[in-house]
Amino acid sequence: MDFSRRIDGYCERTGPEFWSEPINAISNIAFIVAAILCLMLALRARRLDGPVIWLDLVLFCIGIGSFLFHTFATVWAALMDTGPIMLFILSYFTVAMNRYAGLGWGRAVLLTIGFLGALVTAATMTRGAGPSILLPGPDTLYQTIGFWTAFMLAFGSLLIARAGLLPSFGVAIGFPLAAWIAGEIIAAFTGPGISGWESYFPAMLALLSVGGWLVLRGHPAGTSLIVVAAIFSVSLSFRTIDSVICTHFSIGTHFLWHILNAVVLGMLLMAVIRHGEAPQRA
Repeated sequence: MDFSRRIDGYCERTGPEFWSEPINAISNIAFIVAAILCLMLALRARRLDGPVIWLDLVLFCIGIGSFLFHTFATVWAALMDTGPIMLFILSYFTVAMNRYAGLGWGRAVLLTIGFLGALVTAATMTRGAGPSILLPGPDTLYQTIGFWTAFMLAFGSLLIARAGLLPSFGVAIGFPLAAWIAGEIIAAFTGPGISGWESYFPAMLALLSVGGWLVLRGHPAGTSLIVVAAIFSVSLSFRTIDSVICTHFSIGTHFLWHILNAVVLGMLLMAVIRHGEAPQRA
């Protein structure tokens, strides 16, 4: 792999110069601000424990990595951009299973492995890409998402049942099913110029399903996750239309993805600080 290869994937970029994407680059300060605000909240609430420190550090690194990508615009910078984002998603899912669902760290990590499978599959499978390695017949994105949705629900239900929480979790299955239907509708109307939502669909599904489950349990973090999912849907919309809006809006909309995503990740971390007490016994 040529790590120095240039990447031109955003509406604002007009050349190879360092500041060819000034707004996309500078807007990453939103992640830094979010990390600082979360740190201040954790200190004030005296909830600065290991998981909070780790998530806050990764949030800070997301801003740095994304800045590097939108300035250097190379393969190595892209890895610096996507790496911290993936790390935050997986880390938060693990912490949520521990702090919200009451699972031990071992079970939380096992469930996160299933979630990682959904992320990787959604990121690598595209419609019309040839035969699926998971399902027979022509490969479609919603089939792949459906496969991993069923896997996560089955595996997650098994683990959470052992924690005595299956009744309320079972009712919450309706939330990911609703997200699955929404994804199928999006897939039906997505054109060749609009892309980028696929790899983040499992994260949206997780927010809806875990948030809905927590609401049913009366957990205060549930409402926060549902609100975050709504904001994330708007954020994702700005990300997906960046490449097709250039003729009408020359700087694109990717910078709005940065700002709203900083809000999303900051709110998620604040929910852990405010409502994520460490379980006495998983």
